[in-house]
Amino acid sequence: MQPLSFLPDSFAEYEDLRAILDQGSASFAIRTLCETTVRGRRFGVHTASIGSTDPQAPAIGFFGGIHGLERIGSQLVLDYMRALLARLEWDELLVRQLQSIRLIFVPIVNPGGMWAATRANPNGVDLMRNAPQNADERVPLLAG
Repeated sequence: MQPLSFLPDSFAEYEDLRAILDQGSASFAIRTLCETTVRGRRFGVHTASIGSTDPQAPAIGFFGGIHGLERIGSQLVLDYMRALLARLEWDELLVRQLQSIRLIFVPIVNPGGMWAATRANPNGVDLMRNAPQNADERVPLLAG
């Protein structure tokens, strides 16, 4: 492991997200859900949404970066966000579709874990393994 003084202040996916949010600021509704600090570095958990603001409209969420060791999820969500912004410039059907649905993006759920390259968040919590285990109702075999 590198000494603390040589660790970077950020990481590639986080910088990509910041660039996409800057580029898409006129199209996306952008929020910072919370911030996390790891070894003196501070990272926001950012969300970007686009489409209908009707609370009854169907919505789909795209999430990545839950485990810091598994970067591909964040990279895919970021690539989709980038492609969506490019399509908005010419795709009239997409613009019409977004009037009736909402897309919500949280490409880096665990920025502290991604920066530190660990499965867990900076508090040592594995975000995929610390969920409640008991279902309220019967669940399908191998799905609950």
